Amino acid sequence: PLTSTFHLRGQPREPRARYEVTPEDEWTHGVVALVVRNKEIGFLKMEGQEADVFFHASALTSPEAYASLGAGATVSAVLKPDTKRPDRFVAAAIKVLSNAECRAPAGNEVAADDVWVEGVVANVIHQKEIGFLKVEGYATDVFFRASALQSSEAFASLAVGATVSA
Repeated sequence: PLTSTFHLRGQPREPRARYEVTPEDEWTHGVVALVVRNKEIGFLKMEGQEADVFFHASALTSPEAYASLGAGATVSAVLKPDTKRPDRFVAAAIKVLSNAECRAPAGNEVAADDVWVEGVVANVIHQKEIGFLKVEGYATDVFFRASALQSSEAFASLAVGATVSA
């Protein structure tokens, strides 16, 4: 529980409520959009959410992961309605799935020794130009950006359930 009071422009404010996470809560996939290290906060782009989702470093299930967390990392999070802004969500718990930069190589070059796999589109978020593939043999969905596709037209017509090679 939070015990301190924060001051903003000389005005005291109540600490934010902690959000309880239960085994019944649903975990949603997303990507880290921004990390503000000096404030221990950040924002996530999550499946099904138009607005970025706020998170505090304390929401990470592995606290040591925050030190190396960066934009582009894939995450799974439990979202709860924000107590101050009911039209928004906050991340109550976050698991880091991949802390590597998730971007296609410059110019989408494919090397001769790259391995191609077949996958099924699990989710596509057109307005954020990202998506997730279910690939056999992978424990979690595989994140991709629209820029990884051969053309922007291909991404615009991409739908859940489509089979693709990656």
